[in-house]
Amino acid sequence: MSSGIPPATSPEPAPVVGFDYCGGASCAAEIASVAALASGRWSMPVLEALYFAGAPTRFRALQRQIGAITQKALSRELTQFVHHGIAARHASGRGDRHVVYVLTDRGLALMQLLDRLGQWRKTQLTGLCGGA
Repeated sequence: MSSGIPPATSPEPAPVVGFDYCGGASCAAEIASVAALASGRWSMPVLEALYFAGAPTRFRALQRQIGAITQKALSRELTQFVHHGIAARHASGRGDRHVVYVLTDRGLALMQLLDRLGQWRKTQLTGLCGGA
């Protein structure tokens, strides 16, 4: 027996003009790997400290800027970022006592992406996730 009400259908998502998501294929693994890179407890504070420093910065200066981070945690984050090409480590040639860290072009591109993600969060998820 029919109730006369047509069955509910989901509308087709409207394609975004000029946007080709991952070339038409899934890039879930790539997105997950980027999210993992920036989702550790200290990842964002370290990335932001490097970004806002605006110049090559010594380990202790980063540690002071971040605050409660331990040497071990900061060293782990910096090593990971250097390994992935997000940051560069430069020694002055006078031993390990004069080492500075700086975001690479890849790191700056990641910060731009994270900025856009943060802006999206502010505009699209207002009131969710404990946000304003």
